[in-house]
Amino acid sequence: MRGAVGTVLAVLALAVTAVAGCVTVPAPALALKAAPAPDSGCAAGSLQGLVGQPREVLAGVTVIGPMRVVPPNGRVTMDFVPNRVNIALDAAGIITAVTCG
Repeated sequence: MRGAVGTVLAVLALAVTAVAGCVTVPAPALALKAAPAPDSGCAAGSLQGLVGQPREVLAGVTVIGPMRVVPPNGRVTMDFVPNRVNIALDAAGIITAVTCG
């Protein structure tokens, strides 16, 4: 009887492992770094009023230095540019975060 139980447990473990291999894990949401100290040259602190606004307001925004607009699930490089402003958008085109990097 003990051998049958061991066999059943082994088959069950194999089945669970096989099913687990078929599970799709969603990609993590874009994690933007927190804005550094104001002396970095990044204007993210002064642009926090853009959060919650539609993407179209960016047409009237001027920043000194680079600005990167990141769509939902957008791919970005991992390099950190202290004076770059990152603007994250949701699926509806609403600004969800303004950070430096």
